[in-house]
Amino acid sequence: LQLLALENIHKSLKPGGVLLFAENLSGSKIHAIFRKKFIKWGKRWNYLNYQDIDYMFDNYSELEYSAFGVLGTFGRNEGQRNILGIMDHYLDYAFPPNSKYIVFGAARK
Repeated sequence: LQLLALENIHKSLKPGGVLLFAENLSGSKIHAIFRKKFIKWGKRWNYLNYQDIDYMFDNYSELEYSAFGVLGTFGRNEGQRNILGIMDHYLDYAFPPNSKYIVFGAARK
C-alpha cells in the first residue's frame, strides 16, 4: 500500500514537483521489542526499513533523506520525550541510520 501511495503521489506531482515526507522506521531491535510490548498496534504496523527507502522512491528523479532518533520514542510523556529528544541530538552521530526510528526527506519528480 505504501508503494501504491507513492506511485499515486508521483502521478499527481507536476514535473519537478517535490514530495516532503516523514515516516516511522523499524529502528533497532530494542525499538521492535518495546513496540511489541508497549504499543497496541506495534505488532501489526508496517514500519519501514531504512534500507528500503531508495527502492521505494526509485521512480523519483532526486531523493534526499536522513534518519533521526534513538531515545525520544521511549519517553512516556511529552516532558520525557523532549529531554530524550535533546539527548538524541547529541547521540545522532553515534548510531547508524538503520538503528534510528524516523526518516524525513524530499523526493523530486
